[in-house]
Amino acid sequence: MKKLNYLLLFFAVPVLSLLSCKKGDVGPAGPAGPEGPKGATGASGAAGADGTDGANGAKGATGTANVIYSDWATAKNFRDTTADNSAMHAADLAAPKLTTSIINSGTVMVYFTFGGGVYTLPYTSYAGGKQNTMSYWPRLGHFIITRFTADNSNSVPLSTVLQYRYVIIPGGITAAVAKQVNINDYESVRKFYNIRN
Repeated sequence: MKKLNYLLLFFAVPVLSLLSCKKGDVGPAGPAGPEGPKGATGASGAAGADGTDGANGAKGATGTANVIYSDWATAKNFRDTTADNSAMHAADLAAPKLTTSIINSGTVMVYFTFGGGVYTLPYTSYAGGKQNTMSYWPRLGHFIITRFTADNSNSVPLSTVLQYRYVIIPGGITAAVAKQVNINDYESVRKFYNIRN
């Protein structure tokens, strides 16, 4: 009989334990399992629409600071003269801001046009059937525009209808400019300094 009681007790305890559990009871959390393998990369999404263009910035200041350029202008005071035994025609081109300091340490360029393009002085041609050269001399407040023939005959006149433009680059910025623009090429100079035609 005692043996039977033990046997009943042996089976009754687990059954009672099962009967005392109810739906929703959760036991303690078990240890974390090992990390699973990385999943495959998903497909790229569709490209978004382009954003709208930003507003244009304000127009910058003309050219590099301190650079001076003139409007197109005609020369005045036409005359014949001689320099170093060379006979030549001469005229004056006003340049009020051409100072002694700029003449001594800056860079000055003079360009001319007659409607068929823009040319850099000095300029050599066969206008009038003879080799002749147009050039300039910087002077305080003006340029002297000159023309002389290779045979020293002074037979090709300096036209009164030519127009000239000068560009003055003060000495403090000449070296920096020389690395960025060919001052003998008018179009390069015009674009670099934002010079209007």
